[in-house]
Amino acid sequence: MHLYSTDAEVAKAVKAILDPYELLVKDMKNRNRADPFVIAVAQITGSKVVTEELGMGSPSRPKIPGVCAALGIDCITISDIVRLEGWKF
Repeated sequence: MHLYSTDAEVAKAVKAILDPYELLVKDMKNRNRADPFVIAVAQITGSKVVTEELGMGSPSRPKIPGVCAALGIDCITISDIVRLEGWKF
């Protein structure tokens, strides 16, 4: 697996994500500015995004699952990973 740093491909993907979803990171409480980078790398690598953020959000407050759904990127939770992998505790 190739790990990506902030290179031209990731930067271009982040710009494409933030063009319609700028409020994903814009001056909002409890927002992680890394979110569009995580989404971009998942998009580039064909990976899933893992987040505990729930709900689709709204145009004024987009959430990771909503952005991923709009872009056709799978988005799952830690609980989903446990289920998918069949982990038992």
